[in-house]
Amino acid sequence: MIQTTPVEFSQSKTKFKIWMIPLFPFWAIVQTILEIKHQFAYYFKARSTIEKDINKKGFAVLTNFFKKDDIKKISQLCYNIDKNKFKVLSIDGAFRIKGLEQISELKNLLNISKFEKICSQSINLNNSDITIMYSETSAIGQDAVFALHPHFDTYKHQLKVAIPLMNITKSNGPTEILVNSSKIHIKLLKFYFFSFLSLNKLIKNYKPIWDESYFTKFSNKVLLTGKIGDCLLFDSRSLHRATLPINGQRRLLWVYLS
Repeated sequence: MIQTTPVEFSQSKTKFKIWMIPLFPFWAIVQTILEIKHQFAYYFKARSTIEKDINKKGFAVLTNFFKKDDIKKISQLCYNIDKNKFKVLSIDGAFRIKGLEQISELKNLLNISKFEKICSQSINLNNSDITIMYSETSAIGQDAVFALHPHFDTYKHQLKVAIPLMNITKSNGPTEILVNSSKIHIKLLKFYFFSFLSLNKLIKNYKPIWDESYFTKFSNKVLLTGKIGDCLLFDSRSLHRATLPINGQRRLLWVYLS
């Protein structure tokens, strides 16, 4: 059955409550220790330029990662997905299909083991869970798309892979990311904390998102453009957002390693 849900665009308004106050400093100390351990592990593993970029800048682009024939097969599989068998999220001009990790042929074509190696050596995450999602967005003159507002996905370091099924240019809505924002930042510590509480079901309906003007404060922004066959990889704790397509459409396959 097709499941449709509205997208959330409002700024997160979660505030500290009395019961959180004694928990926060303890959690912050533990989180800082884990971050030091994370960086320590990174320096004791041999890494390629790609893996160093993910750790230091928060993102990397792999050019010509896939053969053209494989991308054609992947794209055809996505076109032929039976939406009645998967969870579909939709708004005007855009939809997402989740749960595609169930398609074994797709996983084989994606060569997931290569992403797992990059994940292990860039953000020190092993034995990761794999989820796959197809996303399609069209320019229809609206001012709302999925993930339009600045946000991070979770307080944890996780790898997010965007696979262009068509050329992604500045005009058809590339992901925008803040360079080096995956590192721990004191001013974001309370938002990491709320994310931790949400993942552990201690608070409900928390989304770590901010008003669009938040991005205007920074100059180190990058648009992740790419061609068919490329891979766009980033640490999902990086601050990022989707951008509005000016013309055409955007077709991406997303792989999450968490």
